[in-house]
Amino acid sequence: MEKISTLNRIILLITGHFAGYEILKGIEGMDFWPMLYFTIAFGVLILSCLLLILFGFDILKNTAVVVVAALIPLSMSLAIITLYLPQYHYAYLTLALIGLSGIQLTRMFSSGKLPIIWLAITHGIAGLVIFILPLWLSLSGVTAPSFALVGIGGAVVGLAGLLLAVLKAGADFIPEEKVIQLFPLLLLLSTALFVFGLNS
Repeated sequence: MEKISTLNRIILLITGHFAGYEILKGIEGMDFWPMLYFTIAFGVLILSCLLLILFGFDILKNTAVVVVAALIPLSMSLAIITLYLPQYHYAYLTLALIGLSGIQLTRMFSSGKLPIIWLAITHGIAGLVIFILPLWLSLSGVTAPSFALVGIGGAVVGLAGLLLAVLKAGADFIPEEKVIQLFPLLLLLSTALFVFGLNS
């Protein structure tokens, strides 16, 4: 896998700072559950950035990293559900735990396409929640219009996840080096959109 460049390390460092700001300042005053879920999402994002900076893109091949990274969209979508549709909190939490457990189990005990398919389904459900719900809430006047940025950020991070899934599936219609070089930039863009959308 391609070696990480100095520019990408800087991009990942900036991304980590955005996520750190959100943990320290952006979620003050929230109730326990959404604060917990946002803290997990942005905390794992910081950890992912640090691992990429220290070990490069080869860390993306690690099974444990794939499982832990799934916490970002799952926790983010859980936080949004808990904030705006609290009646579905525990039902969606159960679904998220099933998805996360399935990612780990399929990677431990299965081979072929099943782990990739399960990962894509789990990320897809969480990504749709992050994308659709903020847009719907902002358009319906429940939140400020700027909350739609969270939805756009969800679409961007979903694209990043899709590119990685395509890469892991062994597809060759997208050059690996282009996917790898795009990934840190997409991560920065999605994190910035999350932070601005949650705080403006």
